Amino acid sequence: MRKYLFILCICFTSIVFSQHMGSEYGEGRIKGSRVKLNTDEFDNNLSIDDDTVQKALDTLDDAGGGSADAVVKEVAQASHGFAVGDVIYFNGTIYQKADADSENTADVVGVVSTVADTGNFTFTPYGYIEGLSSLAGSNGDFLFLSETAGELTDTAPDLSKPVMIRMTSTTGFVQIQRGTIIVTDEGTSAPTTTPQRVGLMFVDTTANKVYVATGTSSSADWTVLN
Repeated sequence: MRKYLFILCICFTSIVFSQHMGSEYGEGRIKGSRVKLNTDEFDNNLSIDDDTVQKALDTLDDAGGGSADAVVKEVAQASHGFAVGDVIYFNGTIYQKADADSENTADVVGVVSTVADTGNFTFTPYGYIEGLSSLAGSNGDFLFLSETAGELTDTAPDLSKPVMIRMTSTTGFVQIQRGTIIVTDEGTSAPTTTPQRVGLMFVDTTANKVYVATGTSSSADWTVLN
């Protein structure tokens, strides 16, 4: 009799335990909300607080010098003379306003995005920029480095250097591309302007004459080839 009572107790205990496990953990699966990690038990005493992720993001932001919208570079340069929106290049020593008059001065590194004072500024080599003044062209246009120092134009000069996509009249997306030199121009008569650089070509579509620039002093530097 005692033997049967003992077996009955064991079976009853097993049934109760199984039901408890099923109701608590759902057919043998552990609920994630009931799993806890005590980081104090880690050998290196790791701890997590609410600011950990934000602190990590702030550290990455400081290291990268920018945000998800743009890459920026802070510069300390005495008497830089820049304003927000100026297109600049680096001459090997200091930053200066870029222009499309020569290949050296057209090596754009970015667009000035903030000016702290006469000795400190920030420029954007890539990404979104705002606070600009009356950008040329229409929204969605690519803007090019102008022959006027520090400025942008919606009409590519002979030395074409794409710098920015216009978003609005005061915002844009800096996306500097490799420059190209437009070597051929045309008109209905012989060229009368001074060549901007040696090697430019000009086609007189009326007389079917081709000219090449051999100098940059006057219109006399256009030499007819045929």
